[in-house]
Amino acid sequence: MTTSEKLKNITDRALFERIAASILRVKFPQLANLIEAGVNEKGETIKSPVDGFSKSSNDEFCYIEYTTDDSNLKEKWLHDPQLYKGKKKKDPKPEGDLLKAITEAKKTKILLTESKFTIYLVTNQKVDSDLFTLANKTADNEDVKLEIIELSILSDFLDHTAYGHWIRKTLLGIEAELLSTQLFKDISLKNKKNYASDFSINPKILHTRNEFETILDELNSSDSLVHFITGESGMGKSSLAYWLMDNYISSEKVSLKISPEVVSNSINLETAIFDQLKLHHRNLFYDENQFQSIIKEVSSILIIIDDINTSSNPRKLIEKIISWKSNSIDGNLLRIKIVCPIWPIHFNYFQSATNENPSFTYSSLKEYRDFDSTLHIKNVLVQANIPASKFQIKELSSKLAHDPLLIDLFTSVVSKIEDLNNIFFQSIIGTYIKKNINEIAYNLNVLEINLTESLCELGNLMLFNKNFTPSYEELKSWINPDTLKKLDSLFVNRKLVSISGENMVLFRHDRVRDVILSNSLQNIIKDDVLAIHAFLMSDPYLSNIISLSISKRELKENDIQYLLSVNPTVVFSHLLDAKKGHNNIYYSFLLTMVRKWNLENIKENKVSSSVIHHILLQLFYSDAEDIMLITEHFPEDNHFLHLTRFKNGNTISGLKYLSVFADFEPTYGNKQREETMEHVRSKFYAVTEKNIIKYLFDSQFESSKSIRFLYLLSGYWKSENLAEYIYKSWLKNENHKESNLLYALWAILQCFGEKSSTYAKYILQEWEALQVEGEERSGFPKGIKNNITYSISKCKWDMLNDDQINLLEKFKKRKIGEEIIHNIFYKQDSIVALKYTLLRKAEIKRVAHPHSTASLMISLDKTWSPKDHGKQLSLNSHAFLKTIWSNRKKEKNLRKYSFYDWCDSASQTELLSGLKEVLPADKTLFVESIYKRARVGDYSVEEVVLKLLVKYPRLLSVLPNIWSDKIKCEVEILLCNNKFFDFEDIKDLMNFIPESDAEYYLLKYQNIFGHDDVLLQIALYVATDETRKLAADIFLKSDKKDELFRFTQFTYGCYELGKEEKITIHKLNSLIPYLGYFDESSINVFASQCQRSGYIEWSKNNLYSFMIEADKKDFFPTDDDVILELKEFSLSSKIHWVDDWCKRLEKRGVDYLRFISILSKFAKYENSLFGLMVFGRCLEIIGKRKDIELLDSYCLETGYLFEAEELIRDTKYTIMRNTLI
Repeated sequence: MTTSEKLKNITDRALFERIAASILRVKFPQLANLIEAGVNEKGETIKSPVDGFSKSSNDEFCYIEYTTDDSNLKEKWLHDPQLYKGKKKKDPKPEGDLLKAITEAKKTKILLTESKFTIYLVTNQKVDSDLFTLANKTADNEDVKLEIIELSILSDFLDHTAYGHWIRKTLLGIEAELLSTQLFKDISLKNKKNYASDFSINPKILHTRNEFETILDELNSSDSLVHFITGESGMGKSSLAYWLMDNYISSEKVSLKISPEVVSNSINLETAIFDQLKLHHRNLFYDENQFQSIIKEVSSILIIIDDINTSSNPRKLIEKIISWKSNSIDGNLLRIKIVCPIWPIHFNYFQSATNENPSFTYSSLKEYRDFDSTLHIKNVLVQANIPASKFQIKELSSKLAHDPLLIDLFTSVVSKIEDLNNIFFQSIIGTYIKKNINEIAYNLNVLEINLTESLCELGNLMLFNKNFTPSYEELKSWINPDTLKKLDSLFVNRKLVSISGENMVLFRHDRVRDVILSNSLQNIIKDDVLAIHAFLMSDPYLSNIISLSISKRELKENDIQYLLSVNPTVVFSHLLDAKKGHNNIYYSFLLTMVRKWNLENIKENKVSSSVIHHILLQLFYSDAEDIMLITEHFPEDNHFLHLTRFKNGNTISGLKYLSVFADFEPTYGNKQREETMEHVRSKFYAVTEKNIIKYLFDSQFESSKSIRFLYLLSGYWKSENLAEYIYKSWLKNENHKESNLLYALWAILQCFGEKSSTYAKYILQEWEALQVEGEERSGFPKGIKNNITYSISKCKWDMLNDDQINLLEKFKKRKIGEEIIHNIFYKQDSIVALKYTLLRKAEIKRVAHPHSTASLMISLDKTWSPKDHGKQLSLNSHAFLKTIWSNRKKEKNLRKYSFYDWCDSASQTELLSGLKEVLPADKTLFVESIYKRARVGDYSVEEVVLKLLVKYPRLLSVLPNIWSDKIKCEVEILLCNNKFFDFEDIKDLMNFIPESDAEYYLLKYQNIFGHDDVLLQIALYVATDETRKLAADIFLKSDKKDELFRFTQFTYGCYELGKEEKITIHKLNSLIPYLGYFDESSINVFASQCQRSGYIEWSKNNLYSFMIEADKKDFFPTDDDVILELKEFSLSSKIHWVDDWCKRLEKRGVDYLRFISILSKFAKYENSLFGLMVFGRCLEIIGKRKDIELLDSYCLETGYLFEAEELIRDTKYTIMRNTLI
């Protein structure tokens, strides 16, 4: 059935009106705002004088009448009841639609005498010439204009326009053949659904990472067509690509995943897009002009090209994608972004093969961080209704290697887990290994056992050669060709093991490697006496692998004694595994042997502190209910021992751990303590609270120092029951009331609630009663009261509940502890606290000078900005902020600061959606909203930005984010008219727009820059051949050459977030001919920048000769310089600085081999015990097993031989534990 036939047969008037109204709004611009009066919100027809109306200009009105009745169209339109001569009193037929509309026009004209009218008669029937003439004559007689829209006009629109095809598809069920924006978006949604299905992505539990938002920002700010996402298999590249796609589609943009096969067969990007669309919509007809108009209509298009890594020729496809930049969709490239997830091995090839100024950008997707994986696991456990402390979740994450695929595997078995403490993670990882081997064997049509045996053989040889990262060449010398061929199939798959770009064997993760090696070790040791395999069993580096290999085995007594003598950490780990496996008899046997070993060895100081530390690490990251027995005779001066015991429920150990901290600990925080405290609260709440209450009145804790640690523990416990006991304990210690007031005040404010609010009031009044003693000249607080106020202001205060906040609000209103409460509220994620803080900011802004420190500080406040290391607001607080800034009746500064905080805490999608709600009439926020929309790449604000640009030059900085041909032209007009009032504005613009455009402006409008130094520096930064020539001309003509390069570091964006990332070797090379004219400060800044960017060789080759001597020593020290620094550490005994110092050495040009040589020289010159500490710590950080012999070359002064022996023993063990070669 044709479109005309389907249209003509419509009898459902509501359906016809929907179709016709959709056509009218597009076909006639004056009807774009057409209001349908003849259909209600349910889509049902209702009575109305006219079926639709619209106002096209100040005095032009349009009326619409629809009809689907083909019985008598003339009667339907032109029937006049006044001519009725029948028998009935009133004509039973209604007035014709045209006459009815004319009547309405006359009524309106009485009120608006200058108005003009057009009436649209719309029908799905054919109209003959007689009716057409008669209808027009009737309209002319009444001074109205008439448009008759009949079947042929409607059918023509539906059949020959892209939007018409969309209407007929959705409302008539006729397949669309022309591509419209609406159809593109519809296909985009289907394409996204297929993407999720093909890549096993579950949108409901898709785990996003903070890194995703950063990469979205990088994508939006990039001026390149192609943006690669690099990362190893399973790192979440496809999840990121899907998230980007979903983000685009949710933001009313368009996104499409194009398959590698389509890319392979397409000649350019345009045909690739269309060919992919045709896979979803077979009958699609290609119209180049329509396609171009769609690209212009949508604000942005994101193309995803995934799964290239497993295609037959990945590099050829990547090369093709990169080449698309110059030969497709001319003029619209900035509206299109291609995201292509690829493995580093492919990316590194192209990065090294391209010139120094590549035509693509990239983001590296790093391994799951602690934060990402713990959040993922937390969500999994919540859905499975399994309780877990933050500490347990973090440990789960660690044991699952922070690996998204292993976490997914854990997710699949989580419903079967009864106790989180009894999980054998090697079983989960083993399942993952087996699953992948099974898939590879199936795909290659080989036996699974053959691949398993070859992997086991690889593990055997790695263990015997003690080489866990062999090269492929070494592998070929170890393994026979047939086994190697089987391993090659695993390397190509990359899910378990691969060959890196450096030709080294690389496992997916160390945890996967260790399980494979433990399986190999099981096969090696079988049921042998363990001492036979001393070569492996005694190696500290292999202790984790040994533990895994014996985890489910019962060892004989002689084997346990042997392991305790050579590798004791294995036995402690084995003890925990026995408890986990519910083997109580064997566990008791092991515990007895461990306690005996502790008595004979640890008590007698025969065990190095490094061994003890690694044993404690095993215990800390496990639940050990017999912790006091297991750690019997351990040295009491080890603060990690006390934290480990406390984590397993011992309250006294918690107090001993807190006693280590000399200062008021809540002011600087301690993540490990926070996580441990949370774990103890979740596991040992009642017993610990009972102990705290008992100890608060125990005479052994009466001293000023001891009671403070109890107050700290009480505060961290956050139990309302404790507030009364803390206050009474504080009153009881009369001699230490003032000195302990800070600790008691903090603890009570952490704990108090409605029932104990009296004690919070009392303690705040005690603070109020203290005398103010003024401030020291240095700015630090003087006197107890000032010190308390200062310390309270430095605390985190992020865990108070709503009841506590409301009670503090009441105190504040009664002027009780107002300054203390202000400092608390400033850091609270609470509606009450936020309201107070916003009002305070607004008041400061109102009374402070615009350039004052106070005004500046509140403007720069990023407390609620996760991207700037701030905290993430809760949903309720975030929503509250929006209610403030969206209310235009609120005070403007209050609105501004709530708006800033809301924007800082909003997600990218929510941000864009919220910003679009700010209307032009909003004088306070509109310009700011446009600025932020442009900043996140919202091309729809292009017109508005251009209108506001001259009045608000600040908008120049966001033009690169929405750069287009139109903006390029408008900027040129501004340059022609010299409209730039600040050279910083134009400088930033040139630094971020496409280099070809920056070059064009610089060459054509160089006279408007006014200052040679600005023009020259920008020309050097843009770094094309032509702009470098321009810089050279300026330099040759200048008679003040030294002044040309002042502050070049600022032009390049050194130390500026968002700018310094764009500094490349290519841009730095522009500076080489002129470095002799730079001052020492500029050379220093560029050298620091090169250190941060990793351009060490460039800095050494080009900057070194221009550095002052102090900078040479700092950036590129000689051997003697390094030795002198080592001696300074030895003299000052600041050994805790050595770790960071060692890590910085490579960036200073001191590599491993050179540093080992320097250390050997240092050992000959230095002979102090502190020198040995520094020497040993350096070896622990950077040394290898072969460097252990250097310890014997250190000539120690007499008198410290015992201390030296212990220190050397510790250092040797640490090196053996951390390195294999």
